[in-house]
Amino acid sequence: VRHVVCTVQGIKHDFYYGTAPWRGTWRGEGGGYLINNAPHTLDMLVHLIGAPKRVRGITRKQLQDIETDDCAYAIFEYADGAVGSFATSCNVAACGSRLEIYGDRGTLRIQNGELSYFKPKMPVEAFVRRKTQSSLYAGLEVKEVPQTLPKAPGNHAGLVRNFVEAIRTGAPLVSPGDQAILSLEIVNAITLSSYTEAPVELPVPRAAYDRLLAKLISLGRKGAYRPFANPLRRGK
Repeated sequence: VRHVVCTVQGIKHDFYYGTAPWRGTWRGEGGGYLINNAPHTLDMLVHLIGAPKRVRGITRKQLQDIETDDCAYAIFEYADGAVGSFATSCNVAACGSRLEIYGDRGTLRIQNGELSYFKPKMPVEAFVRRKTQSSLYAGLEVKEVPQTLPKAPGNHAGLVRNFVEAIRTGAPLVSPGDQAILSLEIVNAITLSSYTEAPVELPVPRAAYDRLLAKLISLGRKGAYRPFANPLRRGK
C-alpha cells in the first residue's frame, strides 16, 4: 500500500444538534462531527491497513451553531512510507463516505457500502520502471473486477447482538476493542495536531491531549477553531 484516501461527507442542522444538550460540545461529546461520525470510515481504514504513525490535522468550525468542529482534514504518514489524506465535513450537499486504498497490485474503493477492485495489467512499480513506452503519456491499463461484500452485522443492532453473543457464547467480536480504540486515537491526534499546529505521533500523548480537552471544555463556545483563529493563541 502506498496511498489511502478517506472521506466522510454529510450535512447536519440546528434541529439535529438541538435534540440533545451533549451534541457538539467539548464536555458532552469531546468534539463534533469528527469524533461522532468520521470513526465509522476510519474503523474500516484501521481494519484494512492499520493506523498511521504520524498525523497532521486541522479542525474548523465553519457553519454549524456548535462549540466544536464541523469539518476536519488530515495527512497520514505510515511507518512503511505509505501516505494518506482524510477529509470530513457536515456542511456539504453531496453526502457519503469513500475509502480508497492504492497499492502495487491495484486499487480498492469502498464507497457507500459498495466494494470495487481496479486491477492493473501489471504491478504499478513494474510499469513505472519501464524504460520504453508507447508514448510519452502512456497510462497503465486497468480493469474493474466485480466484487461482492459478504453480509455482516455491520449496523448498530447487529453489532450489539454480536457483543451479547460474545459474552454469552464466546463468539468472536466483529469489532474488537483493540481495533476500535485506534480510530479514536486518530481522531484525537487530528484534534491535538490542529490546536498545537504541529504533527502528532501515535500513540497520542495522553497528558497533552487531556490538557487540551480540559482547556476546550473550560472555553466552551470560545474553544471553536474558526478559520485562521486558533482560540489557544488569542492574545499572544
